[in-house]
Amino acid sequence: MIFKKSGPPEWLLVCLGNYGKQYENTRHNIGFMAAERLIDKRDLRCNRLRFRALTEVIEFGGANVLLMMPQTYMNLSG
Repeated sequence: MIFKKSGPPEWLLVCLGNYGKQYENTRHNIGFMAAERLIDKRDLRCNRLRFRALTEVIEFGGANVLLMMPQTYMNLSG
């Protein structure tokens, strides 16, 4: 079950991609697409900007997970 959760995260899930229209639906955004699928299926939003990334704490598999979508280009994120 995946839903929005409060409390400190136990895990960190960083979904890499490149922001911008030119990268939408490309292999460069597979991490972003995976994150969006996780949150869209549960009608959540990942729109809090922290650490130069869009973030949300969700429950996934019984654990609190900090989901991050860095807002820097993939080559700068790692």
